[in-house]
Amino acid sequence: MPNDIDIFGRSALQLGALIQSGLIDAEHVAEMTLAAIDAAQDRSIFTRVTAGRALTEAREAARRVRTGHPRGPLDGVPIAYKDLFDLDGVVTTAGSTVLAGEPPASADAAIVHALKSAGMVTVGRVNMT
Repeated sequence: MPNDIDIFGRSALQLGALIQSGLIDAEHVAEMTLAAIDAAQDRSIFTRVTAGRALTEAREAARRVRTGHPRGPLDGVPIAYKDLFDLDGVVTTAGSTVLAGEPPASADAAIVHALKSAGMVTVGRVNMT
């Protein structure tokens, strides 16, 4: 599998097409995305990186694609949500330190659930600005 494919600067559908075609693996895409997040100079962009969740979801997406059962054109494509949408097990702060002590969400928000059902891979949450 080529490691020199540039995944950044592509639309979600373009990246999904590369994954569906087998030119790049969803797990490799997740690893590249997480590495780019880690290397970013501006640490305030993400309020939370969900690396474990991302890698698990990416492995599942890669398996579905390999076995010919992708969930659709977005299966394996990474996504980050604004810190306004609940992620199961993560505190939703809406970018405010006041909410940091609140209990974690007990379920994904409806939009997160819908996009996860489409196969998108959750890499984390980004600030509100």
